Amino acid sequence: MHCSQSRRAPVQSSVPVYRLYNSNAGDHHYTLNSYERDMLVSKGWRYEGIGWYSSDTNRSYPLYRQYNPNAKAGAHNYTLNSNEKDMLVRAGWHDEGLAWYGVGPGEGAPAPQYQRPSGGVYPNLSVTPNLSINVSIADQRVYVKSGSNVIYTLIASTGVNNATPRGTFRIGNRGSSFYNAREGMGANYWVAFEPTNTYLFHSVPTNSSGQYIVSEGYKLG
Repeated sequence: MHCSQSRRAPVQSSVPVYRLYNSNAGDHHYTLNSYERDMLVSKGWRYEGIGWYSSDTNRSYPLYRQYNPNAKAGAHNYTLNSNEKDMLVRAGWHDEGLAWYGVGPGEGAPAPQYQRPSGGVYPNLSVTPNLSINVSIADQRVYVKSGSNVIYTLIASTGVNNATPRGTFRIGNRGSSFYNAREGMGANYWVAFEPTNTYLFHSVPTNSSGQYIVSEGYKLG
């Protein structure tokens, strides 16, 4: 997904913009259309809830959507610029019409803390030497380290009732998602740690439909 210009969304409206994720391509997709949302979910995309809202009153800032049929990933472009839209269509992109309406250019209302990058620029872990993480229960933070240097920080929420284990562990099993019917919630992007593979790092908890549980997200930190 490419968004060539910043745009500001309303804090709330009657028109949600749905967010979906394709774990095979590593792509996010955004749509106003609940039928398109449901169709993509049926094809294996993960529904991640409402990304933001389209303006239902201000029509001054339409964002246009184009599709590159030759791209394996990053196949959609979203732009305020009608000249850019027309240029891409002439180059072979498909014009998919209106994506959503903003309420103005520039920065929008800040996302909830759990939806924001929490430690600056994401590091490329595949080329990071001496990689480790340190979990601070006192700070409710996860520190990603290269040797003795902290290269990224994540907000966290450790176990209740002092349940978080202490010690040094190695990464064990991992997966894209799970759901625990007994607890009524699951999560995405989980990583277990050895020797028991009982305890997990994972995303904000999700409900039975795979949507992030907002109230749990606000517990981070």
